[in-house]
Amino acid sequence: MIRNNGEKVREGSGHARGHGQKNAKNSYIAALARIGVFFLVMVVFAVMGILIPLRPKVSQIEKRTLAKFPSFSFSRFWDGTFFSEMDTWYADTFPMREQLLSANASLNRLHGLQSETIIAGKDQKKGDQIPTGEDAIAGEEVQASTPEPQSQTQAPDTAVDESLVGADVVPEVFGDVYITDGRAFGLFYFVQDYSNRYCRLINTLQAQLGEQRTIYVLPAPVNSGIVLNDEAQEKLGSSDQKAAAEYIFANLDERVKAVPVYDNIRAHADEYVYFRTDHHWTALGAYYAYQEFAKVKGVEPHSLDSFQKMEFDGFLGSFYSDSQSLELQENPDQVTAYIPNGTNQMTYTERDGTVHEWKVVADASDYQKSAMYSAFVAGDNPYSEIHNPQITDGSSCLVIKESYANAFIPFLVDHYQDIYFIDYRYYKGSLRGLIEEKDIKDILFLNNLSSINADPILDLMEGLVNS
Repeated sequence: MIRNNGEKVREGSGHARGHGQKNAKNSYIAALARIGVFFLVMVVFAVMGILIPLRPKVSQIEKRTLAKFPSFSFSRFWDGTFFSEMDTWYADTFPMREQLLSANASLNRLHGLQSETIIAGKDQKKGDQIPTGEDAIAGEEVQASTPEPQSQTQAPDTAVDESLVGADVVPEVFGDVYITDGRAFGLFYFVQDYSNRYCRLINTLQAQLGEQRTIYVLPAPVNSGIVLNDEAQEKLGSSDQKAAAEYIFANLDERVKAVPVYDNIRAHADEYVYFRTDHHWTALGAYYAYQEFAKVKGVEPHSLDSFQKMEFDGFLGSFYSDSQSLELQENPDQVTAYIPNGTNQMTYTERDGTVHEWKVVADASDYQKSAMYSAFVAGDNPYSEIHNPQITDGSSCLVIKESYANAFIPFLVDHYQDIYFIDYRYYKGSLRGLIEEKDIKDILFLNNLSSINADPILDLMEGLVNS
């Protein structure tokens, strides 16, 4: 094609320019659409974020109380503390937070599956060497201390009141989590100073109570020490839990009754004694520990077939909540519970002071998948009581516990007239006042070994014993 002035023009160039302009216009519109969608999503999330009634207060996945709206003061306003806490509250209580966490975990899985995973906790990565033989005696480090005399608050006849109840949720302690072959393990790291503190507080209580009452100590092993072989534990740096328990026993007052449960549970390691997705033992694992308690106490343990059994499928416990592992999600647990023969009735006091009638073993069929372990003794509460009408000999037991004791307590019901149990993380009353007011004869410390090796937990226990 030739213009009038003789300039040659390439055919089709006008069409090309028109086509290019059209593509540019379409790209511009598409870009505007993407920007519009982005801002729409941001607006939706912003609106959700300011809807305070939708904000959760407790995380079921993480099993903790979420951040509270900060209190205002001019000093905290000027130093920036108020805004920092406001930012934490906004993020921690965002509506649909747990669904978003689960979606994020699902996206992370798209990067590829791992057959072995270690999720770091807050404990040290290697335990202390565990002294044995003559070296196991810690001497003055575990001698009973003499606390300053304090006025003792006694428990009422039916339950504790609000002044004796803790408010905050204290998380469980289970160290690093090792996931392999569709199940998770809590690793254990022995800390000698912490074990010494644990022994000292028990020896102190024994000295306070004298000869008229008996203290039993049952350190519960966590699953890595039972299910994993010695080679795997050594490779992972997990401490020898049998040796750790023996160290504790060696340093207890001679009047305290040691309850060694490791060998009996380990002998049944090929059975379903620990959950796959949760850090607790199963009721079967607790039963083998109960057999050893009965032996030390001098009573005959009841056979498993003498109890009515209940089963609940689909349990996804603390290890799954902590890791959101696809391997664990695809291998949910079954919760099996055994109903006591003497009574299945109990009362418990919530952290706000409310008292409830409940079941020792409750029907957990409709519970959330993460909460099915609460079938046992209504979960973790500051104060609870069980009274067996079939026993009238005045026998009584106080269990000082965290959640490992929950699956164990139902087996005690048929051996005592009265059972009391307090969760040392939440109970704020006087321990000696409760023991004396209720005239409790037996005191059982049932604590898992990882909890014993945790500084904040020991602070709470010492506060309880010295109250």
